[in-house]
Amino acid sequence: MPNSKSKTQDEKPMSIAWLALGIGWVLLLLAFLLSCIAFFSPFWMVELNTLYHTGLWGRCDDSEFNCIWFHERDYAWEKSLPGWHVAAQVTYAIGIGILFIALMLSIANLILRCCKNMFNLGIIIGFLIFITTVFETLSILIFGIGAYRLYDVSINSWSARFEWAFYIGIAALFNCFFAGVVFVFGGSRMVKEMAGYASYA
Repeated sequence: MPNSKSKTQDEKPMSIAWLALGIGWVLLLLAFLLSCIAFFSPFWMVELNTLYHTGLWGRCDDSEFNCIWFHERDYAWEKSLPGWHVAAQVTYAIGIGILFIALMLSIANLILRCCKNMFNLGIIIGFLIFITTVFETLSILIFGIGAYRLYDVSINSWSARFEWAFYIGIAALFNCFFAGVVFVFGGSRMVKEMAGYASYA
């Protein structure tokens, strides 16, 4: 009976750990979806005089109902971009790539239940998400500062303004941060739980 009671008490932290990792996975999935929307959308800013919509990888013209993407016309638009825009592309691409790795690891761990003996995997995933947050933050800051200096983009500007995809990118940052916190918490609880089981063995 004492052993059964101890085991019941030990199962509670385990359930909290898995619950935290499950919540972290939902936040991670949401962060990845939001990041993809922001990454591929050509609606980061709009020039109000010309109605040109610009994103990381393309530009759309409302008057002609036409879009040009970075790879078209022998990369003509991409070659015309200022350095800060290219830097924003690269940093966001690195961030979303790391986020994809974190998502695959979390799916393998939580759904396929692979790497069962790597009890610190949640912590590793959490730190990968934090790295993503850093790169995506850099991308948004670079784009925001560059667009402000070149196009006078701001919330109340009469010449150009940030659009919805830019703000979705910011929302993705917050999701990344909270997902990272929850994964580190859940992974830490898992490590402590396994250490407790090892002490009973």
